[in-house]
Amino acid sequence: MNTCTNEYPHKTGEYVSYKNNGICKIKDIVTKEFAGMDSKTYYELQMVFDRGNVLYIPVDAKNLVQEMRHVLSAQEIEDVITRSIQCQDVWIDDGKARAAQYEEILAEGDRSRILWIIKTLSAHRKQAEQNKKKMYAADAKILASAEKIIKEEFAFVLGIEREQVIPYIMEQLRRSETASSI
Repeated sequence: MNTCTNEYPHKTGEYVSYKNNGICKIKDIVTKEFAGMDSKTYYELQMVFDRGNVLYIPVDAKNLVQEMRHVLSAQEIEDVITRSIQCQDVWIDDGKARAAQYEEILAEGDRSRILWIIKTLSAHRKQAEQNKKKMYAADAKILASAEKIIKEEFAFVLGIEREQVIPYIMEQLRRSETASSI
């Protein structure tokens, strides 16, 4: 039952990035009853890259609704890549503090800073591998979450495969650095 009205910040048919779940289409705004609970109105989110999963987000749960971010445009993606070059966050030696800081960045959803996390943790992983070590499990988990967020959104918007996203970003970064050195 579609109960979509103008009172909700998101509309049926809109695509959103939801937390670490990736890109979702708002399939409907429905009133449902789950497990004997009172009837509530929910955003029904159909995951784009995992069509078997549907999420129900209560429209009145502001903290959860705030996690539904509008999908970037192609131009915004280019801007994000360019801005990621200027991110000056510093490496945090303490693993727990680093994980907390990176989780906060992921929750905020600033794609430039998320790209910075990917660059930083990828370089850290490469250095660890060269030293015959493994990266911390918490770092690996954060890197996987960051890559999922970026790969899914960029692939969806740019119409490319998820595996092509990182090479695409690297090419854009190379071009930006070449252009700025001229």
